Amino acid sequence: MNKRLKSLIITVIIISSVNVRIKADPQIENGQSNRIQIFNESTQGQSLEEKKQQLEREIELLDSQIEDLIQKINIDNKNIEQIQLEIKNSEEQLTQLEKELEEENVLFSKRVRTMYMTGKDSYLEALLSAKGISDFASKVEAIKSIMDNDKKILASLNNKKLEIKNKQTVLSEKNEKLLNLKADNEEKLKSLNDSKNAQKLLLDQIKTEQQSSQAKVEIQFNVDDILKQIDSNQNEMEGLSSERKDILKFAVKHMGIPYHWGGTSPEIGFDCSGFTQYVFGNFGVRLGRTTYDQLNNGIQVSKSELKPGDLVLFGYSGSPHHVGIYIGNNCYIHSPRTGDVIRIAPLDRTDFLIGVKVL
Repeated sequence: MNKRLKSLIITVIIISSVNVRIKADPQIENGQSNRIQIFNESTQGQSLEEKKQQLEREIELLDSQIEDLIQKINIDNKNIEQIQLEIKNSEEQLTQLEKELEEENVLFSKRVRTMYMTGKDSYLEALLSAKGISDFASKVEAIKSIMDNDKKILASLNNKKLEIKNKQTVLSEKNEKLLNLKADNEEKLKSLNDSKNAQKLLLDQIKTEQQSSQAKVEIQFNVDDILKQIDSNQNEMEGLSSERKDILKFAVKHMGIPYHWGGTSPEIGFDCSGFTQYVFGNFGVRLGRTTYDQLNNGIQVSKSELKPGDLVLFGYSGSPHHVGIYIGNNCYIHSPRTGDVIRIAPLDRTDFLIGVKVL
């Protein structure tokens, strides 16, 4: 971790902090004004901070749903690619079988000519060349045997041809269903992105209102101070295992890295579950890729039972949409949402779901 990042001060805004409001053309501004009016009506009686926290939770949920859809679309693409490859292979097999059928039909009449009468070109000529009853009967039996064998070969080839055609029909139906599913998922993804962009504009407006009213209170966390606190034996750090402390210090050193959908590395950034998976994976603790997986990756504990180094999950009705790591003092570290960075926040959210002990 470089010196610049170590010395980075990450600000957790309790009431608000904001940079510059996004500029928009008049049409967008008018639409946004309508959204703000609807939102304000639905949250009447709530403080600006409560409205901000609600919007932040909604954006986190949308990010989680978007990430899930992106993964589904990626799976759809792989399945479509595989099915199209199978369709191509079946077409090649069918072409080869048709060629074999054509060749077998040609050989059907040539076999007798080759076996019985060089220069002749039909079964009839083979029979007419018989030298007596016994020879005729012998030729009839031989020709019957050849014809039966050829019929079996032709029947086998035709059956294979039918099987391949049936397979092509099934594959084409699967391909069409997958293409439709992909199109549906892409439409849902667009809708989610539109909703998230609308929520972000609302959030920017709330932050601007907070800033203009000078109702801003900040809690600042200095990386070096936090590392010293983790190494101390005070409060919740007393008796904490060295492994948990190392995990906390490793997590804190990544403060300031941007949120990135599907991100699982410092180079490109992290989403919430990608960050927790990466941190614990560095110490040999395997976590699932999604919040749903990580909910069941250890022993669930209540908020009052949390210890530094436990996972904290947020959501409703047993369905998590966000995850972070508890670091003590009623705070947690997480990769929040689009446009934000890994930071520490107070554990005062109303959508806290459960803690998970993975060590």
